[in-house]
Amino acid sequence: MEFTDTPLEEVVAFLRNEYNIEVQLDTPSLDDFGIGPDKSVDIQARNTTLGAALQLLLNQLELGYTITDGVLMITTQEEVELRLTTAVYCLDGMDIRPNAMHRALTQTVAPSSWQDKGGSDAEAILVNDRTIVISQTTRAHEQIHALLGALRSAMKDATSPAKEHAGRGRAAQARALEETAHDQDGYNRAIGNSDADASDPFGGF
Repeated sequence: MEFTDTPLEEVVAFLRNEYNIEVQLDTPSLDDFGIGPDKSVDIQARNTTLGAALQLLLNQLELGYTITDGVLMITTQEEVELRLTTAVYCLDGMDIRPNAMHRALTQTVAPSSWQDKGGSDAEAILVNDRTIVISQTTRAHEQIHALLGALRSAMKDATSPAKEHAGRGRAAQARALEETAHDQDGYNRAIGNSDADASDPFGGF
């Protein structure tokens, strides 16, 4: 993918067709920010994912994006921080107490943003032992996906297949959760790695 001095709206149209996902421009917010659909951009990338292509595009313009109802909206960073979306997360296959999972998520992902921590309207509500409903920014949802993926991998590695080691496996899972929840620096490094598929919600495109 190579674009030189190409209008933003043309690059967006290419991404929409190439990756088969609805991509739109938040024209009112972008106009207020001084960026119109005819803004010229330069991109040079080959064999890349949608997530990587978006980063190349948005970084040079100091923009961001939100995802609502399957629509990827390119907008300003200010709007990204203001717009919350709600998602339902299934905890099936994660042998961890729901309250511990709730604590891990709210302490690790954007900890100061949660409503019960004095932040914005972001919420994490335990519906039952297997379901948690979260209202957060698009970036926070990406981090939640990455954290859950890391936890599942850690538990898979820590759990012994032998039934007689079930208690030992559960203890190892608890340690893995605690380490993941409290190792903020390590977690941030993990999700900041551009090569890590878990931090790229569009890695399959």
